[in-house]
Amino acid sequence: GTFGIETLRSIESISGSRYDDEIIGDGGDNRLLGADGDDTILGGDGNDSLAGGRDNDTLDGGTGDDTLSGGSGDDSLTGGAGNDILYSYEDNDVLYGGAGADVLHGHDGNDILVGNTGFDRLLGGAGADTFVFDGLDAERDGIGDFTRSQGDIIQVSASGFGGDLTQGVLGAEQFVLGSAATDSNDRFIYDQAKGILSFDVDGSGSLAAVQIASIGRGTALAHTDIVVA
Repeated sequence: GTFGIETLRSIESISGSRYDDEIIGDGGDNRLLGADGDDTILGGDGNDSLAGGRDNDTLDGGTGDDTLSGGSGDDSLTGGAGNDILYSYEDNDVLYGGAGADVLHGHDGNDILVGNTGFDRLLGGAGADTFVFDGLDAERDGIGDFTRSQGDIIQVSASGFGGDLTQGVLGAEQFVLGSAATDSNDRFIYDQAKGILSFDVDGSGSLAAVQIASIGRGTALAHTDIVVA
């Protein structure tokens, strides 16, 4: 669009305006660019390429293997179904992988990265980033650049994980370094040598631990790096 706020539907390839555009793709492989303004871009079906441009944009790839680029501004990117690649560049962005094996690049800013289901690759980039795990179906996401000195944290859901977790910074008694729980209070087990973070709903009880993330061999992690929401 070129004047005011416009909604453009069933578009295969288009560039928006300096205004707040709503661009909705069709069932094909769309190339949609928002340009300036706070844009909403929906790819729909197909393998789409969406770019927000400047300002605070909302991008949703829909089904298919999509590539989403936020640009500058505080953007929200959702991959949807399929194996998607999400890029943010500047400012504080929220990236949702959706279903499938997705790659999420946070770049600069304090970003929130949510892989959801599938074997996802999460890269926060510079800034204090939050890597979110809503439940045990996250399927062992890989965090490529967890950096304590930048203020990165891992956020888990009390309702999604269970195990008597309470909101706030994880207590020291619920975290253990090593390859297995050592008592009934342990919930998160971090094997630093392998960089593997696991969750055990009953600690040293009869139920087996479940791997939730791979952080990188030798990467330091403490209970204060895990926040329960």
